[in-house]
Amino acid sequence: MLYRLILLLVMGLPSASANTFNVTSLADTSSGSCAAACTLRDAIIAANATPAADVIRFVIPGDGPLRIIVTSNLPTITQPVTIDGYSQPGALENTLPGDASNAVIRIWLDAANNLAEPSIGLAVCGSNVFIRGLAITGFRTHTLAYGTTDTGSACAGTAGGDVTGNFLGFNPLGRQGGQAIPSTVVDGRGGATLRVGGSALSERNVIATGSSYAMELSGNATVQIDGNLIGTGPDGNQSAMAPSNGILIAPTAAASIGTQQANLIANLTTGIVVLAGSSGINAASNRFLNVSLPIDLGGDGVTGNDSDDADTGPNNLQNFPVLSLARRGADSLLVQGTLDRPAGSSALVYSITFYASASCGPTGHGPADRLLGSQLITLANGNNQTFSISLNAIEPLGVGTAIVAVATDSADNSSEASSCLAVTDSPAALVVTNTANSGAGSLADAVAQANANADANVIAFNIPGAGPHTISPSPGLRIETPMLIDGYTQAGATANTLARGATNAQIRIEIDASNISGSLSAFFVTAPLTLRGVAIKELPTNAKGVSWASSSAAGSRVQGCFIGTDASGNVTGAPAGDGVIMGTRGQIGGTLADHRNLFGGLSNAVSLFLGGPSDSVVEGNLFGTTPDGLGARANVCALAVSAASGTLTGVRLGGFLPEEQNVVANSTGSCGGVSTSQTTGSMVGATIGNASLSNSALGIDLGSDGISLNDANDADSGPNGLQNFPELFLAQPVAGLGLRVSGQLDIPTFSVGTRYRLAFYESVACDPSGFGEGTIYLGSADVALSDLPTTSLLIERFVVDLPVNTAPGRAITATATAADGSTSEFSRCTLVASADTVMKNGFE
Repeated sequence: MLYRLILLLVMGLPSASANTFNVTSLADTSSGSCAAACTLRDAIIAANATPAADVIRFVIPGDGPLRIIVTSNLPTITQPVTIDGYSQPGALENTLPGDASNAVIRIWLDAANNLAEPSIGLAVCGSNVFIRGLAITGFRTHTLAYGTTDTGSACAGTAGGDVTGNFLGFNPLGRQGGQAIPSTVVDGRGGATLRVGGSALSERNVIATGSSYAMELSGNATVQIDGNLIGTGPDGNQSAMAPSNGILIAPTAAASIGTQQANLIANLTTGIVVLAGSSGINAASNRFLNVSLPIDLGGDGVTGNDSDDADTGPNNLQNFPVLSLARRGADSLLVQGTLDRPAGSSALVYSITFYASASCGPTGHGPADRLLGSQLITLANGNNQTFSISLNAIEPLGVGTAIVAVATDSADNSSEASSCLAVTDSPAALVVTNTANSGAGSLADAVAQANANADANVIAFNIPGAGPHTISPSPGLRIETPMLIDGYTQAGATANTLARGATNAQIRIEIDASNISGSLSAFFVTAPLTLRGVAIKELPTNAKGVSWASSSAAGSRVQGCFIGTDASGNVTGAPAGDGVIMGTRGQIGGTLADHRNLFGGLSNAVSLFLGGPSDSVVEGNLFGTTPDGLGARANVCALAVSAASGTLTGVRLGGFLPEEQNVVANSTGSCGGVSTSQTTGSMVGATIGNASLSNSALGIDLGSDGISLNDANDADSGPNGLQNFPELFLAQPVAGLGLRVSGQLDIPTFSVGTRYRLAFYESVACDPSGFGEGTIYLGSADVALSDLPTTSLLIERFVVDLPVNTAPGRAITATATAADGSTSEFSRCTLVASADTVMKNGFE
């Protein structure tokens, strides 16, 4: 879906003070003025003469590519400016996902390798310098240099900005030429802060590598590098000039590489080199295609692990995992191993990232062609340094596929890649053949056999008869080793195939929980469990359907199940027990049709009681409806979140793609749809995006205390930082564009270009609270807002065009999600005005 986003003011400076300089000539001369024919050299000189955030645009006659042959180094850029190559007629931003770019570049800076060193494409010694839509080739020293003057010396002050949507080392046709390609350099001796690429497709750079590195970071530079193609051409084919390397991080530089969007780093000897003096370099979330050594700590090849991880050096020479098992399932991979951590009594949290390749490379510690995913683990000292992780919803991997892993500690120090381990096949399934509570062929016996086997186990069903078949465990079942319990293996059972908003799943295995006493669980989980295709019904008060709290159960999943109802989706009696209780990371539902769960007739459908980092996901489910999505199967509360201690981070309760959204409806209690509270802990980064309707209380309640009104400068704290919600001025149809929504968002002071995601919803009428809910998700848009004491409040305002047709009189609400993932409550609603209504609040 495409969105047209109009920002009145993005930066924290009044627009009247900024200038636009239009480059109209290909010449590399300077007349000292942009009044008539203006060259790029003239435009840079003019922008350097004003402290405002100027814009350099290109309106050069001709179809292009338009080549500016640089005959001497261009002036060092010293003031805020945007150099926008996409302003040239005919230029287009990339729209391709995956490993390619279809960007059409029309402006080409080329020194033709004719300048004596130092020759630098663009040298930047100013802050807020944004460079986009250019092809730069033929410079001997550096393609771009932030923190370095055009003479090669360090800047006296700070430098920074964004580098997005460029071809660096490639001409507009995606060709490298024969000369060695210089790097993009970030010299932080003046304090450079830079973003290279980003999460949006339009921000993808294509960066060549040559005889040294694609990018070099040094000094006190702070750099975020995301979503780029490094070592391939725009078409994704090999382009590196061997021997070559990807990114060099020299002493004291700080970088996050691929943490927002994975980079493709390809066709290289080494992907990322971290030298002594640098630490906190998170480099795990990238693809390293045809790279012999993905990460090199020290630039000296593979560095072996040491006992208790006691050594020091780049990234503290973080130990890498030692893999012992990689066993495939139908749509998952079980990986087990150890990670030797520092001695000490406190538990330590690590992220383990996994990759697959067709075979091991020459180092035995790479390549890492395919990024499979990552999970958090908590390790105690001593004999408890083992992990067992189930990577879910991945395509089947062939037997013999090479797996490597990277460990990243809580301070963002990524290790080198582990030794390769080959994938093996899963064991034969244990089959349930009757509905007895014990004995041969029972579910209890199959679970007992699986618990006695440390490897991953599959429990299938082949009970005679049409069903549904009811099993009444007493007490509940305890899951002690990794396993998959798959009700869809029973004859007559079929998974859901509907795109969204309903389920046509046919469930044939029912778990009658009426004999579960007290606060016990039908499934008590202490190791990773995937539960599919079962119904759990008749849950007594205080009883639980599925619960896990131990870190050893992290990564458990409940998908394609009916929780609280029988196999037909019916509920008997008043809402009673709780559905799923998560005390550590897990996944409920998912983005695929067969992942969708149905929750009804429960006290708390899903509860998250989490005391530390979690990254839990609850998405794509139906809460409080019949299977067809039309009737009511009320829960008291759909989603309840509590951070009991520590800090809860990264929870995703729905999302901003249609397939991620939960339907949250008909909740009868004061918690409404999504309720968050905290006791001694804190919660940040909980992203919430759902279709919310017909709930008795708020669709989102931060703090479980009703509407949390906005405060000036968003200065309060609490769950999700009590993120302010948008204030909507007007929602109005605009011919040819769809629905235009205008408003403002009060944000913290001293923010400049801070990004928020605004999500918009439609309902038939406003909720009685005036805030409350949003029945139909209309779409979202990212906005960059600023709030500086010296500027007008206009900078906090936005106008968003959504390509939807919405009738006048419908109610529109919105939420705001901060960069850390924290989502607000729903805004006050506004009614869609007719197309001829005069816009208000200065938005004519």
